[in-house]
Parts: sequence; structure tokens; C-alpha cells
Amino acid sequence: MLIADRDFDGKDVVLICDGTNWIAAGTSNGGGDLLGTWEGKTLGTVYQADTDGLVVAKVYVSPGDRCSIRGSTDSANPPTTEVVTAAIQDVTSASIVSDNSFTMPVKNGDYWRVTVLNGAGDCSDTVNVRWIPLMGGGSGGGSGSASSIIDGWPDAIVCSNGTITRVMFASMLPNNSAYVYRNVVNTQQIEVGFTSAGAYSYNTTMAGYDCVTNAWSISDLYANDRAFNFIGGGSGSASSMVDGWPDNIMCQGSNGDYWIMELHSIASGTGAGDVVYNHQGMTSRYIRFNSDGSFDSVTGDAFPDCSGKSISTLYSDGQAFN
Repeated sequence: MLIADRDFDGKDVVLICDGTNWIAAGTSNGGGDLLGTWEGKTLGTVYQADTDGLVVAKVYVSPGDRCSIRGSTDSANPPTTEVVTAAIQDVTSASIVSDNSFTMPVKNGDYWRVTVLNGAGDCSDTVNVRWIPLMGGGSGGGSGSASSIIDGWPDAIVCSNGTITRVMFASMLPNNSAYVYRNVVNTQQIEVGFTSAGAYSYNTTMAGYDCVTNAWSISDLYANDRAFNFIGGGSGSASSMVDGWPDNIMCQGSNGDYWIMELHSIASGTGAGDVVYNHQGMTSRYIRFNSDGSFDSVTGDAFPDCSGKSISTLYSDGQAFN
């Protein structure tokens, strides 16, 4: 599953197979860091993973005691498939090894739990359970680790009017009593607001967009794969905000600076320049692509290392990211 190698600058590279291709962790579709942040978990508690990750459980006993623990994970709640165990039994001397551990991989969306086997002795204070997400992902269930930039709110939402699909980025959370998501290019600004409870509240220049006509709440947007967390990946099944298109591309400007360009909008037709990426802080600079992913045009800067490249080429060059 993992391969260590050396790249051109002499640094170690970790490759992960996504089922079809080998991806370098930290580049292209590989996301950010390979591993996230360690989190302590509770023995016997059921958790649902919001990203692929690893459970590490350690058992320790005093001389004369014994303990056996098991890890279970599958799509059921609670999980019923036991996949790993670790045991220490009949330790009679302090000179004998008195601890054991296991590592259990967990799939995104599956449930997992670490429990004590029946009749396994006194384990109540001797088991340590920890979780670490793969690809810098989410919390593995439970609370205590932010899964979005503003805890409890998605980092971006997607709205469509049947002709144009727009990515709305978290803008002001809150602004007075409203929680605001905006999409801006040049002087055109549209926005949608929500109450502190996540219910739809208002819109600006968004008549006909499904987020508005359906009055979707934040929970509705998550359920419809229209809400996304840049840290934890959201709770839906989509691998990018708009299927088939990267969420961001990285382009070097004419002055040598690098720009992260966000997916701004996609028109539903097949005309030239239907797909737009721009920089939220400098909205007069943007790049257009055709509906087949081929390059169309640049505005505001020559962007020499992106100009002329298709989306597939940007992916292969490590300049497109989900």
C-alpha cells in the first residue's frame, strides 16, 4: 500500500494507491500531510470515521493480571466485525513483557470500537485508545477536533440555478446575526445567509438558485453533497466540490508569485470558457477552461505556468487539488 522513494530534491516521497493510480502524499490528489493529529478515544465507545484513519490501542497489566482487547469495524452501528485483538495474560513477574498493542485501519464512513473480551481479567484502567486520520483528515468520530475552519460550519457550499453552478465560500461567520457565504468576481457579488442554527435566512442576487428555492439548511446542504470542509473533507461522499473538477489550481504569476485559484463557477453549456477559476482576494485575475477540461483563456495576468494547460495536465503537474 505504501512505497518510500526519493524525489529529485532528495526528500522521501510516500505513494498511496487509490485503487487505480499511485499518488504522492502531499501533492496532486494526495491532499495535505499523510497523517493528521493524534486524538485520545474512549474504550467501549462507538465512533464513526469522517476520513480513512488508524486506531492504535495499547493494553498494559500489572504482574499477576491479564487483559485482552479487540478492535471491530464495519458499516454497522455498532460494528460487529472483529478484525484485530491483542492480549496479555498471566503475567507473574515484572521482568516479563507486560504490554501489547494493535493497529486497526478504518475506512471513511465506517464505525469502529475497541472493547474488552469477556472474561479477560482486570482491564478497566490499563487500555489506551488513540485515533489518527490519514491524509490530514478529520476526527474519526466524536468531538474535540475541528473538521472545518470555523467549527460547525462548512468552508464552502455549492449552489446551482440549472445554468451556472457556483461555489460559495465562507465569508463572515457570523456577521451580526447572519452566517454568510459569498461568490465574488469583478464587481458581481452574490451571497446566501443562514441563522445561527444553520437554517436558511436570506440571499442577495440568487433568485432561482437551488439553495434558495429549496431554502436548504446547512444540514440539508451536507446531505445533498453541497457542503464541504477543507480540513475534514465534509460529511458527504463527493471527492471534490463539483464532480470532475479540482477545487483549486495553483498558478505562478508573471511576477513570480504563486496564486491559489478557487473554482468559481461552471456554466452548464458546452461553450468556450464555461469553467472559471479565480483568486478571491484579486477577483480581476482568473482562468477559464472549456467544458472538456481544455484551456480557454487567462485574464489579468499571463499565468505562464498554467496558460495553455488542460485540467488533466494541471493534475499531472501537481497544480490541481481536490
